[in-house]
Amino acid sequence: MYEYLRKSMDETKEAYSCPFCDPEILERQGVLNGKLCHVLYCLTPSCNGNVLLIPKRHVLRFEELKQEEMNEMHEMIRKIAKVFPQLYKTDDYLLLQKNGKLSGQSVAHIHFHMIPTAEGGIQEISTALHKRTAISADEMARRTEELRRALKPI
Repeated sequence: MYEYLRKSMDETKEAYSCPFCDPEILERQGVLNGKLCHVLYCLTPSCNGNVLLIPKRHVLRFEELKQEEMNEMHEMIRKIAKVFPQLYKTDDYLLLQKNGKLSGQSVAHIHFHMIPTAEGGIQEISTALHKRTAISADEMARRTEELRRALKPI
């Protein structure tokens, strides 16, 4: 009888502990903010420029996304892609999304990695899946500010 309420409470609890729903993380790693989605700089980037496209609504899987969220993410991908040549000397990129625990999804909130791929850099998905380390707070601030400045005129 109260299944809907229990589910709602579970979702709220999950969102409460989710790093992609945490206002401090959104502020610290935020690069671009839309009506329905965020772009964050990845805490454990595969390479310089690795950003995350994330719906604001706490959603676990790809098939749960609404069309409006997908449309806004598409526009954000277009904006980010415009600054990759200027900042990372490439217009090539890898778009990666892991759907579910068995696929290696590490945060239970759907997100897409957008990773610039330059000569001598990441060429294959397998390279992007390797263990990565977190960047420092100072480095995060530098990289997010660099992207914010580049995106301002777009």
